[in-house]
Amino acid sequence: MKLTFSWQNSTFFDIGVMRLFISASLIRAYEMFVERIEQVLPCLSDPWKLRIIAYLDTPPDLKELAETLKARYSESLGVVLVRLGRREVNFFASGKVTIREVNDIEEGKKLVNSILAMAAQKQILKEQ
Repeated sequence: MKLTFSWQNSTFFDIGVMRLFISASLIRAYEMFVERIEQVLPCLSDPWKLRIIAYLDTPPDLKELAETLKARYSESLGVVLVRLGRREVNFFASGKVTIREVNDIEEGKKLVNSILAMAAQKQILKEQ
């Protein structure tokens, strides 16, 4: 039997003998995903790769995202920079995301969604 209930901006999941408490900001982070692709351009550093401009369904909490991923964060610019090898993903306060050095649109979307899922998972482990 699975019960879900909320209390003071937090959610509790009762799964048999295990109870899981998740903060509202973490749920929001985990539920974020690439909602739309705005532009697809050739990458400046490698013309055989793509540079993608996309938007998330909700704007991220940049400070929390940067701390969780141990990424570079500029509060004044409103951006978190995540590097994975040659690929680079920038998360902006507006919900805009830029992705560089990917082979196709699907790879770019999967990369961003994977980063968000990883951040949420790290946050869950941190809170336990």
